[in-house]
Amino acid sequence: TLEPLAGLALLESLECSQNQLTELKPLAKLVSLRILDCSSNRLTTLEPLAELASLSALICSFNPLTTLESLPKLDSLRSLTCACNELTTLKPLARQTSLESLDCSGNQLTTLEPLAELNSLRLLDCSYNWITTLEPLARLALLQTLICSYNQITTLEPLKKLPSLYFLESAYNQLTTLEPLAGLLCLHSLNCSGNPVQMLPPVIIWRETLHFLTAFDTAISNIPLEVLSQDAHTNCLGSLRAHLRDLENGADPLPDVKVMILGNGRIGKTQLCNRLRELPFEPDADSTHGITVASHTFGPDTILRLWDFGGQDIYHGTHALFMQSRAVFVLVWTPDSENSETHEHGGMTFRNRPLAWWLAWVRHLAGPESPVLVVQNQCDHPHDRRHLPPVPIEKLNAFSFCQALPYSALNQRGEPALRDTLNQAVTWLRERQEQVWIGTGRLAVKARLDALVAEDAAITDVSQRRHRTLPMDRYEAICAEFGGVSSPALLLDYLHRSGVVFYKPGLFGNRIILDQGWALEAVYAVFNRKACYQPLKTLRGRFTRT
Repeated sequence: TLEPLAGLALLESLECSQNQLTELKPLAKLVSLRILDCSSNRLTTLEPLAELASLSALICSFNPLTTLESLPKLDSLRSLTCACNELTTLKPLARQTSLESLDCSGNQLTTLEPLAELNSLRLLDCSYNWITTLEPLARLALLQTLICSYNQITTLEPLKKLPSLYFLESAYNQLTTLEPLAGLLCLHSLNCSGNPVQMLPPVIIWRETLHFLTAFDTAISNIPLEVLSQDAHTNCLGSLRAHLRDLENGADPLPDVKVMILGNGRIGKTQLCNRLRELPFEPDADSTHGITVASHTFGPDTILRLWDFGGQDIYHGTHALFMQSRAVFVLVWTPDSENSETHEHGGMTFRNRPLAWWLAWVRHLAGPESPVLVVQNQCDHPHDRRHLPPVPIEKLNAFSFCQALPYSALNQRGEPALRDTLNQAVTWLRERQEQVWIGTGRLAVKARLDALVAEDAAITDVSQRRHRTLPMDRYEAICAEFGGVSSPALLLDYLHRSGVVFYKPGLFGNRIILDQGWALEAVYAVFNRKACYQPLKTLRGRFTRT
């Protein structure tokens, strides 16, 4: 209770958040109160505040409030934060013309119509509601900050005449174009993540006032995902501008396509990968430790980047770091692995995951637009084939492209169909997500780095390999040799994100790791089944540097 405060007539500021308050009656006569934070309580009404004429800032978030009916009399109110309540309307605010800041996010609002005449409004956060249009904001000329993410907005047209708009977050709506923002000369920060936007208007990208652009979970036509934001907070403006600037010196289609090969351990993923590389079957091959990466030319205009993921469950958490990528996914399964909860290898027991789990994992990390091949391996004889994968059909239909087929890595039964289906998936990926282009100079630098890796790979004596790492000055010299690279640093960032190299400033003496297999082996060293796994298991995941 706030009863002891009832007589504090000169009280100007009160913070009583995160309690279990159910009413504010003791504050009804505190006429000097200017700032009140009563968030995170159990309040169902603000009626006791109706006569507090001096109140200029009110924070009442995280309460079960369903109405703001008592606020119309608060003529001094400048800032209102009523986020995460149960509000369905903002009608009580329609005459709050002095309001400058409003956070009404996380409610059940369907319209912003009551705000149409709030001409003093400078900041509005209406994210996480059910709003479909921004039309009521069209005349709010002083609006500088607008956060309207996670709604159902289909157009930004109402914002085209807001000359003061400086900061805009419109992520995860249903926007298909950003053209209405072309005339906003003050726009400094833009977040358009998670929208079906297919083009970023050049006039916006190159505007001098724009300093921050977040475009995560967004497929822009002809733009590599690695150039865009890698998470919900990354500013990709510099990377995108460098990419576009390098295209001006000539452009080539990017031939690389990632192929992620997943499934339980000891079911033949590595042998399938070897067959795709036209290598012989290895009956005594060891189980994959961590991830192995290899490249193979696949037709006249495609280079497959084959990522072979170790299937044991100890790797799954780390695998997720590499899964959020534009790629073709090959899920390998066998009836034996589906019917057994575990498998043994090297004297240790590992858990098997059902095919439905792998499908859900890919959908969660890479999205339903990723093409998927569901391959039943070890179909060495016609009677080994199961006509349908052991999952509900809706699990397969959740993906826009999903094909199931039998295969034998042992005798290559079904290989023509596998290669044809893989080619279809590559074509589908390029057509659906558009052909990706890269600057001619960038592609030449990448080709030189690939050649150094290939040169090393041809040397069987690992100790004689000379190109596992590359000094920074040599990399910069390669960029200068080919030209057409406006920023070697931003190209290096792109090459790292796309998996061509591994580079983190300050690590490895600031050298660039060219041998991805070597780097990944180091990343997964702590999970080495022979040297580390058993001690880690015994110590329940605890370990020391020694």
